[in-house]
Amino acid sequence: FAIYSLAVVLSAMALAKVGDRAARASGISHTFFGSLFLAAVTSLPELVVSMTALKLGALDLLVGNILGSNMINVSIVAFADIAYLPAAFRIPANMGWGQVFTGLMGIIAGSVVIVGLMHGQQGTAPGARRGKIGLESVVVLALYLVCMAGLYFGWGRG
Repeated sequence: FAIYSLAVVLSAMALAKVGDRAARASGISHTFFGSLFLAAVTSLPELVVSMTALKLGALDLLVGNILGSNMINVSIVAFADIAYLPAAFRIPANMGWGQVFTGLMGIIAGSVVIVGLMHGQQGTAPGARRGKIGLESVVVLALYLVCMAGLYFGWGRG
């Protein structure tokens, strides 16, 4: 476990450097690149664990994996703020409005998930087979697409 954990840490450090270079080379904003490409790559372990849990019928494990990972990721922001005291997350000194926009969309999407969990699968997407695709899933996907479009087109710029 420790060896694999070390491999993940070293890979993540390299990934951040490669992501920085790729964003610069492509001319895409770092916020968009990180929110789309780096987030997708670093979410692959959660995806694999979630699909495996789904195959096993362990739905609580699936939800716990995703929401637990989300909680840890948000906690990283708090720890980084403590570790980097010179106004780490102050706007506009060290952070742009794109991050605020992304964070806000994440909070809204998380709230939709919470409401969906509290109310169960009462609503389904139009045209979906009953109980297969929850309305909250469609809303979260739409929010994600709006967020990515917003970052790409610069809606989060101050």
